[in-house]
Amino acid sequence: MAATYAVTRELQSLLRNPSTGARDRWRAWSEELMRPGRLTPALLASVWAEVLDFDPALSRYIKSPIPIQNKAIIVAASGKETFKTFNISTAASLLAASTGVPVIKGVSSSVSAVSGAADVLDSLGIPIESQPATIPDAVESDGIAFISYAAFCPTYAGRYDGVFPVLSPFSFFMPAAVLAVEASRFLFGLGRV
Repeated sequence: MAATYAVTRELQSLLRNPSTGARDRWRAWSEELMRPGRLTPALLASVWAEVLDFDPALSRYIKSPIPIQNKAIIVAASGKETFKTFNISTAASLLAASTGVPVIKGVSSSVSAVSGAADVLDSLGIPIESQPATIPDAVESDGIAFISYAAFCPTYAGRYDGVFPVLSPFSFFMPAAVLAVEASRFLFGLGRV
């Protein structure tokens, strides 16, 4: 319990009190969480509660997810491609949508990869939804909606985006967790670690 409190308190400080040394503090905090046996369900729940408390918009979306008439598959991915591999989650999203499966794909610009999904889509001229409320119409008309993760969590994204050029504990659960849309399935792509 004391360890959970200490980790949550450090996250609270990182989110609410940015400083010039914040990047190093984020990394140290992340490395602590990655130690074997450290990242427990109770600790994850505590971290998630702190993120929701920090970002009121995300909290509202989580309480009332965006309804989708035909339950879609949500595709999210870790990003942070240290190995510069192919962005397969975006290609998989387009392929699934081409077969008639409604898809919602979370996207962001590159932090450490050659390009992020948002960069690829922009180059191809494929629109990215900027507001979660437009997702149902995009899925209905196009069979797919690409949405920026930051649209659901603007406060958190403003504080977190670009901090980790490599995989962190947040890379594993935040991309899928912040896409507050009713879905029948989740598909999560993870870069090789």
